[in-house]
Amino acid sequence: MESRWWRDPFYWGIALLLAAYAVVLAMNMEAYAAGPDPSGYLNSARLLAIGKIRTEQRTVPGVDVKGLPPMAFVPYAFRPVGEKQMIPTYPIGLPLAVIAAAHVTGWNLAPHATMLAMALLGILATAWLGCVLGLPGKWAWFGAILLGTSPLYLTMSLVLMSDVPALVCLTCAIAAAWKSRECGLKWAFVAGVAVACGVFVRPTNALAIFPAAMCMGISWRRWGMFCLGGLPGAVLWCLYNRAANGHFFETGYGQVAEPIAAQWIPGGWLFYIRWLPVLLTPVVLFAAALPWLALRGG
Repeated sequence: MESRWWRDPFYWGIALLLAAYAVVLAMNMEAYAAGPDPSGYLNSARLLAIGKIRTEQRTVPGVDVKGLPPMAFVPYAFRPVGEKQMIPTYPIGLPLAVIAAAHVTGWNLAPHATMLAMALLGILATAWLGCVLGLPGKWAWFGAILLGTSPLYLTMSLVLMSDVPALVCLTCAIAAAWKSRECGLKWAFVAGVAVACGVFVRPTNALAIFPAAMCMGISWRRWGMFCLGGLPGAVLWCLYNRAANGHFFETGYGQVAEPIAAQWIPGGWLFYIRWLPVLLTPVVLFAAALPWLALRGG
């Protein structure tokens, strides 16, 4: 952003818009345990908060369980283990964020506060990424506003899901990785921490290492700081997997390589090719106009 941006009425307008946006989200927030996914995250958070990673299955008194399948008394987002026990299958990044919020707001408000904070951070991180990549401040905020008004972003900001937290982690990771080229090794360290946080939210976010590598370029010092930032998170992630699933690289979704296997790439590309123009139509239209604006000196 240009210097002395705080004197520009545009940025005061942005601050007011963000405040109004936060109020609208807060009034419509539905981060309850009302569905299978939010319930799974909240149950995992409550277990982690008391230092447990598994719990006893709740059976119905008087019902003979011998002839029933293993999943008979296991809720969604859990799997049976051991003798009448069960363990969450979802990653622990979002549950840990809810636990942190609960220390400030209490458990009743923690899910709502977590998602509200993540929604606002996603918009701020997107604006930051635009500025880091060289966009003028107002254009960077234009991109952030497009994100914040996307129906998909709004939907995933109002329920307890990991999509928006994953966006926050990876957007910060890419911005910090690019910033490390000119602003010091500390930003490579920040990028490593952000990628590690993203993997805690979703294991497939480990793929962010590739765009981060492109941003940092060939520099052993930057890569060393990046690895140093991500190492503690990687160790904790492996230890949790070992305790919960019996293997350092075994998550609740199975082996780490399974969700990112080559067989899923064609379907994923087709999905993005179809839906990105639908959800971000203004971006597509502006992108098509950019060559003409360049020819006219715009």
